[in-house]
Amino acid sequence: MYFAGHGLRDHDERLYLALAGANTDQPEIGTVHYRTLRNVLRQAGYQARYRITVLDCCYSGLAGAMSTIAAPTRTDLARALDEPPAEQADDTDDYGDCVLTSAPPTKPSFAPREAAFPEFTGELIDILEHGITGAGSTLSMDDVWQRIWRRLRERGSPEPHQFAQNKVARQVHLHNRAVHLEAARPPMSPPSAHRSSRRSPEVDPREWTPGFMRRVTAYVV
Repeated sequence: MYFAGHGLRDHDERLYLALAGANTDQPEIGTVHYRTLRNVLRQAGYQARYRITVLDCCYSGLAGAMSTIAAPTRTDLARALDEPPAEQADDTDDYGDCVLTSAPPTKPSFAPREAAFPEFTGELIDILEHGITGAGSTLSMDDVWQRIWRRLRERGSPEPHQFAQNKVARQVHLHNRAVHLEAARPPMSPPSAHRSSRRSPEVDPREWTPGFMRRVTAYVV
């Protein structure tokens, strides 16, 4: 499930995903409570081994019900994801949820005016389309999140968060297009003294087109 838009929070630090009629002064109006949406997704996808949620909105870190940057314990994850506690679940279980958020629980999420997509989504699409050089033929969700985290942190943007149950972040894999693009690239010809010095116009690889969700499904292994 992918959502990009406005995120609102109430006095009890609960996350709401804004619809067209949202009221910033009353987050309960014109919004979808994230917990309600999460429950619907789990009921509809109860047979799915993995469930991936991407939230690109302000305060999206509230989806993990955590407020610290420190690595969460298995008990923390169980509480955040409403799963059985550690004594009832095995960390080696090959199932569960993975939630990627564009911002911490108390921070906004950026959407530059000149960009085609919000900042977090733009970085995600860039990785899906161009891959990560030297990372192998496939990328785990953890690989993708780590790259986005580093890029946004270097830029001084709010740090994205990842909340994953069991080993989901390492079990779900995407095609690494960097490998295929490198293999398809023709060999460079030696420079010619008669070649014109005029440079061809460069195409900005970050000029994306619509169809984000269709791309995501094409990259999943």
